[in-house]
Amino acid sequence: MIDAIMTAALMLPQDRELPVSRSAVTRYSLNAKELKQIKSAARWADTRKARSVVRCESGGNYNINTGNGYYGAWQFDRGTWLGNGGGKFSRYAHQAPKFAQDYIAWKLWNSRGWSPWGCA
Repeated sequence: MIDAIMTAALMLPQDRELPVSRSAVTRYSLNAKELKQIKSAARWADTRKARSVVRCESGGNYNINTGNGYYGAWQFDRGTWLGNGGGKFSRYAHQAPKFAQDYIAWKLWNSRGWSPWGCA
């Protein structure tokens, strides 16, 4: 088991090339494919359109939980969050780190475009 972990660690990019911290890689068991996607998601989330949607949906607050059944910066409902892989990071979107929320939003956007967000 230790050998498998060491081999996986050696296959990952150097820390300076990682889109997240090494501790996040370990904590969430992120593989090279996910890291590449997270990097793409971060670029997408930094576009003018995506930033505008986040400002409109949540005021840019990644920790928001107003009790309305929608959570985090992108205002995911729990089913959409979990259905797109968010459970790997937390039970609810507002409990997940920014990179994870942006990554799950990017995955959703890739499958459904801007339609899930009323602010788009």
